[in-house]
Amino acid sequence: MPYDRTLRGPVTLRIGAEPDTETSVDELAIYSRTLTEPQAAFLAASFEPPGARFDAIAQRLAEDDRILEERRALVGRLSGKTGRLIIHRGRPQRVYDFPEDIKAEGIRPEDISRTNLARFDVIYFPEGPHYEVQPEQYTNILQFVAEGGGYVGSCQGSFFAEKIGLLDIECYACNIWGLFAVTLKPHVITDGRDDVIHMHFGNGPIMVPGTNCTVAATYVASLPDRPTPAAIVAGRYGKGRVVLFGPHPLGGQVSRKGIKAFFSGKDLETERLLVNAMLYAAGLLGAGGEVNVPYPAGNVQRPSSEEG
Repeated sequence: MPYDRTLRGPVTLRIGAEPDTETSVDELAIYSRTLTEPQAAFLAASFEPPGARFDAIAQRLAEDDRILEERRALVGRLSGKTGRLIIHRGRPQRVYDFPEDIKAEGIRPEDISRTNLARFDVIYFPEGPHYEVQPEQYTNILQFVAEGGGYVGSCQGSFFAEKIGLLDIECYACNIWGLFAVTLKPHVITDGRDDVIHMHFGNGPIMVPGTNCTVAATYVASLPDRPTPAAIVAGRYGKGRVVLFGPHPLGGQVSRKGIKAFFSGKDLETERLLVNAMLYAAGLLGAGGEVNVPYPAGNVQRPSSEEG
């Protein structure tokens, strides 16, 4: 199929939509996959010494495959050990699909106090609206985390974590819908990255964390005489690990009136952050290295709740 995607018979090879490039092809390599951007850059940089580039990229692909297989094996350990809160009461039981082929068993609010939460390694508390969880059930969730269970919350899940006292944080709703710029900090949740990405945001929290929190990402925002608001925080409650997202790593309908934003969480490559957070909260990733980004920097007074 030529560059203009019309269906024809055999035609002259066109490179860059030019009918005559006045060049010749002396080597041809056909791959069984689409190279990622880093792999293509690696190939482009491997043209010295002559003749070694295809061997070099073959070795690179083999190493990438090994790393990917290790990742799949690690994620596979979450099989049957992952739960996901069902927001409303009276809904049927179901299984949720997460990135990287993770299956999460739905947990109905009415079942929280009559089921054994300890069979899960990590439970995901999703974006809102408000959960139909009764105050007398908070103890069951706190006990699950205190005894070593993992809690990962997104948007409403972070508000809820503050409400039941899982971490020392203050959450402030931010009435913004769409994409929000976020600065990643070096942490196992962010794969050690230190750059700016965009994440879905839908009236979620900006978080001011306390002393028992590690910040894995901040919002690109300026608050005079205040710490930079946190977008992703991690911490411990008892023996368990907690990870909270202000934005939606899975994307979803975060624009006003239910209009789905153009870019998905998969497009923005933020889904991996959620999987990393689930692995971390389950104790499968980053053992012994939770606090590696102190926050806030310097002696900064936290705002009181009355200041809004």
